[in-house]
Amino acid sequence: MRNIHEKILNISLQTRNLRDGFLIFFIHDLLIIFLIIAIFKNI
Repeated sequence: MRNIHEKILNISLQTRNLRDGFLIFFIHDLLIIFLIIAIFKNI
């Protein structure tokens, strides 16, 4: 799981200057926030 996270982060960092890279980074952050909210709702 961590390797996948690091790969996504590396891809995002490499393409941060590009609009697509920013979009990937933004979606990645939204997914993390969504997962945290989902976990708290289940508790």
